[in-house]
Amino acid sequence: MYRIFIIVIALLLCATQATTEEAVSEEEVVKAKLKRSLSDNFPGTLEISETPLQNIYEVVHDNRNIFYTDANANFLLQGPLIDIKQRKDLTEVRLKQTRKETLASVPADRFIEFGNPDAEHEVVVFTDVNCGYCRKLHSQRAKYAKYDIKIRYLLTPVLPDNDDKATSVWCSDERQATLTAAKMGSNIPTIRCDARLDQNLEIMSSFDIRGTPAILLEDGTLLRGYLEPDVLLDQIELSKGE
Repeated sequence: MYRIFIIVIALLLCATQATTEEAVSEEEVVKAKLKRSLSDNFPGTLEISETPLQNIYEVVHDNRNIFYTDANANFLLQGPLIDIKQRKDLTEVRLKQTRKETLASVPADRFIEFGNPDAEHEVVVFTDVNCGYCRKLHSQRAKYAKYDIKIRYLLTPVLPDNDDKATSVWCSDERQATLTAAKMGSNIPTIRCDARLDQNLEIMSSFDIRGTPAILLEDGTLLRGYLEPDVLLDQIELSKGE
């Protein structure tokens, strides 16, 4: 009797494992099918994941654009997916992750940093040389440092006629001092080099940022525009659950 019981249990375990493997396999088949169906209209990388909605899948295109589709790729949905019970924007959660991943891939020497190198907090700021609120933010750098916030600038010349100034800042041997002088309206020497600022602009565009300044917190939260130092600290602590 005991032997029969053991055999039955073993058969049940095998059946459960087979069912699980079959479900996983079917899910992978659907994802592969979706990639094939969408690749013509969306060239580049496609990352497909399940959502809490039955037969609705999340598609991340080139690690920047997020939309949703059915299992047959007959329909596309674009916009925030909200979990009402948890009061959570699931699309924004995913966007935060993609922003973090993108910034993590940017070499450290692409940033111009101000503040304590070992500061408790750090933010990435997309900045232009001549924009008014970029200048205001930069003028408050000592106050940001007082709150132990390190500023990591990515130069993004979006305003007209700023390419040359931004390039001169980047090509300078003293980037911090030259950027400060440029933001104060001082004349700076014209310098040429392979600044590759277009790469910064591509990142900015991928985050759907259309103006400067724009601030990225460590968790991927995007804050558009200028924030006073104490307000920025509040946002940082909120993002960290402090």
